[in-house]
Amino acid sequence: MLDVTRDELVRFARRDWVAIAGAKERHWLRWKERMTPSDLWRLSDDLHSSARPRGDWLQSDRLADLFVHQRVGQALRAVTRATR
Repeated sequence: MLDVTRDELVRFARRDWVAIAGAKERHWLRWKERMTPSDLWRLSDDLHSSARPRGDWLQSDRLADLFVHQRVGQALRAVTRATR
C-alpha cells in the first residue's frame, strides 16, 4: 500500500472541487454528444454487467475494500479538522 503524507492529504482536501466538477461535467457532455445509439446500448450493457454480482469477487475482498475506504475517510476528516 502507498504511504500518503499529511501534506499530500491537505493538498488533496484543498483542491478546487467546484472547478473539478465543472471540468468533469463538460468532459462527459462532450463525450455523450458524440455517442451513437449503439454506443449508448453498449455502455448500458457494460454498466449492467459490472453491477451484477460476480462469483470471483469474494466477500473478504469486499470487506478489505470497505476498510480501505473507511481509513481514507477517517484520514480526510482528520485533515479537515486539523486545518480549520
